[in-house]
Amino acid sequence: MTQWPSRVTTAVLLGGIFLVAACSGSAPPESKDSALNRTDVTSAKTGNDAETDRLLGRVNLPVPDWLPKHFPLPDDLRIYSKTEVGSVPPAHQLQARTLTSQGDIRDAIVKWGLDTDIKVEEVSDLRGMLILAISGGGFGGASSVQIVDDPRGNRRIILTLQDAS
Repeated sequence: MTQWPSRVTTAVLLGGIFLVAACSGSAPPESKDSALNRTDVTSAKTGNDAETDRLLGRVNLPVPDWLPKHFPLPDDLRIYSKTEVGSVPPAHQLQARTLTSQGDIRDAIVKWGLDTDIKVEEVSDLRGMLILAISGGGFGGASSVQIVDDPRGNRRIILTLQDAS
């Protein structure tokens, strides 16, 4: 049996906690700016039709204030959950769906990390799930992005950011 690094295990466990936490959109440390200036990942053009709703869902929450400035998200992103856990240090999670490929999302996040001097490291590429660890720039602990292929033909993004201690 392959043993996961403790960072990935912590991210997965924290992700489970986020699934049961209440939704909110609070602002975190000053090192992060509003997501209004974020950079979008280019994605396939999708219309607002029944097929898009079937693949991405109808829920589309606004981008949370705690999302880092210029964090790359696909144009067709549909956020269906955003959570904040009152842990020490505080942690935040966003869950969304997209039709954009894993590779395009990964490449945009790695470029964002290089542009902002934040370490983004591919820690696991399991069958259908890509995990990127994020550290530096005010982030630590269980900060990660999981990009999961869904059998329906979309991708699920689970972004977990924990403030540095």
